[in-house]
Amino acid sequence: MGIFAPGAEVGSIAQEHRDAEKLPGAIHKIRRLVEIRAQHKLEYRVEIDGGVGLDTVAEIVRAGTEILVAGNAVFGQAAPKTNAEKLLKAAGEATLQKA
Repeated sequence: MGIFAPGAEVGSIAQEHRDAEKLPGAIHKIRRLVEIRAQHKLEYRVEIDGGVGLDTVAEIVRAGTEILVAGNAVFGQAAPKTNAEKLLKAAGEATLQKA
């Protein structure tokens, strides 16, 4: 039996259709989910699946996303370990900028 962790997932955009015009919609949804959680004293984590990359991770994290699904950003090119490390570093730096 698994443990259920409540969460809200925002589907962003498929990598092959990724463009800057679609990210603001996802960012708006993330901010709204964070706002609703605070207003109603709910407990859930916000996840985004799609559109996560070095060029978008800071904005996504600053908006309030806590779980990032970044398959293509990590495995889409050579050196997945290095890609993951760079992405985690950028996400960590963005977390510090939220405060």
